[in-house]
Amino acid sequence: MRIFENRNIVFVTKPSKESVVSPIMEKETRCNVIVKSIFDPDKLGTFSREYNRTEYRRY
Repeated sequence: MRIFENRNIVFVTKPSKESVVSPIMEKETRCNVIVKSIFDPDKLGTFSREYNRTEYRRY
């Protein structure tokens, strides 16, 4: 996936997921992962439906 090579990618997550996902993303895509944990992605909804995903958002 050369389209991501040498690009910065912001990974918004709850703590601890980045330790598993970031190294794989960096290795496979050759990108630079920047972790931001100040935002709670569950506010957009959860797959387990603890919080409903009211609308599909594409940014």
